[in-house]
Amino acid sequence: MIKKIALSLTTFVLFALAFQLVGVVKSYASGLQIDWNNGCSQQNPAACTGNVAQVQITLTKTTGSPANVTLRKETYSCDFASSTNCGQNAIVAFENVTVQPASQVIRSLSRPTPQSNCGSAQVDFFVTDLATGVKTGPYWGFANTGKNCGPTFPACPPTPGADVNGKKPDVFYATGLHWIVGNPILQSGADAVYYLGGSTNPKGKDLQCYYPDTEGKKRIQTDWIEKNGLNLNWILVSNGGVFGLDLAPYWAKNLNF
Repeated sequence: MIKKIALSLTTFVLFALAFQLVGVVKSYASGLQIDWNNGCSQQNPAACTGNVAQVQITLTKTTGSPANVTLRKETYSCDFASSTNCGQNAIVAFENVTVQPASQVIRSLSRPTPQSNCGSAQVDFFVTDLATGVKTGPYWGFANTGKNCGPTFPACPPTPGADVNGKKPDVFYATGLHWIVGNPILQSGADAVYYLGGSTNPKGKDLQCYYPDTEGKKRIQTDWIEKNGLNLNWILVSNGGVFGLDLAPYWAKNLNF
């Protein structure tokens, strides 16, 4: 199962301490030796703070018959250095491997963080011995830049009511008075709202585009996202229902376009 959490460096170090105190471990299943090294451990926390998660495993069969195993490879990245809802851009792949006696098979995984200066990434190997069904792992690597990227939003279109990435506005007023977060005075003009949260939570992420009807006034884009455990340096709205969104706290950010 793909893990849905990216660990903060502190949490990760505690996990590493609980799992193994070093970045190299030996495990055995039906005489198969598994060595792994991610360079990131409780003894070497600096290696956990880069922008590329890496891990290498070495499968060795010293005696007996060949070992047939399946490798499950997981890589994923997260926009947040610490989040309870990660797993974005997850990639899972499988590989069947035969390890001959007196030989080795070496495999590596790596995954960069979403951006070089923010977010986190993790890579995992799971090894299943096909002869016994015994599964071991994860053999992991982790990277944490220590900085949240924050959610990304598309830009408002120059024309009121136009599509955004092929999506029509869910709410559109060609004229009227509209409340822009952070401004206590209602603004006159056109207003379009696009629900970007997907089928599970349509209003969890929203794009609001305001077009003033007064010449010379600036157009305003407002990005909305449910708070849901996120910590952002945006405007905090305690009840999104006031703005026609869900009855939940939201972060909101204004910018001109």
